[in-house]
Amino acid sequence: GRLKLGLWHQRLRLGSIFFLSFIVPGFFVVMMYRFGIISNMKLPDQQERIVPYFSTSFFYVFVAYQMYTKHFFDPFIYKTFLYGGFVILFSAIINVKFKISSHALSCASILGMLIHLSFYYDGQYQFMLLLSVIFITGIVSSSRLYLRAHDSFEIILGLSLGLVLGIISPFMIL
Repeated sequence: GRLKLGLWHQRLRLGSIFFLSFIVPGFFVVMMYRFGIISNMKLPDQQERIVPYFSTSFFYVFVAYQMYTKHFFDPFIYKTFLYGGFVILFSAIINVKFKISSHALSCASILGMLIHLSFYYDGQYQFMLLLSVIFITGIVSSSRLYLRAHDSFEIILGLSLGLVLGIISPFMIL
């Protein structure tokens, strides 16, 4: 069964999630750069993205597995991490053939998930949440174009694939 954790233990668990899903993958990217495995921290070359994406995906799936086996978190949370790992893995696989905007894919994935869930849940903040995510997705996508990190095709491909993944994701998570 689920254990009741004190505030200190909850913060420790959340800290470990942050460490394994953000700090460790970031450290791996820095080390790949330092050892010459990747030539640029921004990962502009699609082939150089593959190893960092696969390693990040591994850490997300590992965090989800740890949450699942330790029973310290609600199933929705570890399934969300598992889904995040699959989105990053999908992005890595697509990047073998096409360079896409993973920023756009991730934002659109969240948007697609919210769109799907909006058909099942009715809340007073639902519309504002959707508008906020649409706005953030637009800002992120526009900034990728402005910074010349991607062209419009890469952004549109990332947005399209992200929306599809997001719309089908609740079937995986719920």
